[in-house]
Amino acid sequence: MHKSINQKTILVVEDNDRLRDNIISALEFYFNLTFAQNGAEGIKLAKAVKPDLIITDVIMPEVNGYELLNFTKKDHDLKHVPVIMLTALGADEDIIRGWDKGADEYMAKPFKMNLLISRIHNLIKRTSVNEVNQTLLLKREDPLIEQINNQINNHIDDINYAVNHLADSLNLTSTQLNRRLKKIIGQNTITYIKNFRLDFANQLLKFKSYNIAEVARLSGFSSSSYFIKQYKIKFGKSPKQNRNKYTGNIESAQILQD
Repeated sequence: MHKSINQKTILVVEDNDRLRDNIISALEFYFNLTFAQNGAEGIKLAKAVKPDLIITDVIMPEVNGYELLNFTKKDHDLKHVPVIMLTALGADEDIIRGWDKGADEYMAKPFKMNLLISRIHNLIKRTSVNEVNQTLLLKREDPLIEQINNQINNHIDDINYAVNHLADSLNLTSTQLNRRLKKIIGQNTITYIKNFRLDFANQLLKFKSYNIAEVARLSGFSSSSYFIKQYKIKFGKSPKQNRNKYTGNIESAQILQD
């Protein structure tokens, strides 16, 4: 496995030696890389390594890319892993077939490496946010709290989402919602939404791919300065201090920055 400054692991499954080596050379500085020469090897490595993203060719001996994709999407430990498919079959029907089988991206050969890097960048960010969402949604203490969490989570990056929107979605008045929340957890609705956003932001800080401004925006705060102020009140440290603690003071690779 090729080691890099980033903790994300990418599995490259490609039977063309030259293309596989070119992909590895383009990515090895940024990611941990492991590779396989065919789909059968790819399945074994995917099960063993549990990568953060898979890049696979379509036409390969023994097990092709569609079969590898099908396996990952049915495996409990791998179904969340994004898959980029590479192929010389660039017709619309081939691309549609890949998407129908669950591919996250489909790139026709030949392609530019910077385009591949951009696709990886976007998929890893999207997966990171989904992981945060799942972590937050595990906090279910009451049926109403579960509904509230789902509604806030669905609008987490909407800076205009407010108490009245949440109450309307639950068929309650703002007063009724406030009263019920205070009874269950001792917080008013405004405070609960703000703390939910801050908890979400705190999870995002654990991913080196986001800078502070991005964390604030993705968490639904209207300005970075307001976010930093509220974060320090809740957690006792600045977002930057906790981010450095979470990431071990390792700066993100440029590929994962805006």
